[in-house]
Amino acid sequence: MDRGQWLFLLPCRDGHPLHFMTTGWTDDGSPFEMFPICFETDDIHTMYDSL
Repeated sequence: MDRGQWLFLLPCRDGHPLHFMTTGWTDDGSPFEMFPICFETDDIHTMYDSL
């Protein structure tokens, strides 16, 4: 993954889905729900092909 992609893997306690709220990814500071697996890329088609 040499094109600026990130893959975040977070644990899921007790088998319950994990999510958290953040304001770090919104321009206006409003809450945003993040999930256990998040893909960030500048080239989604290449990343899709590599997965």
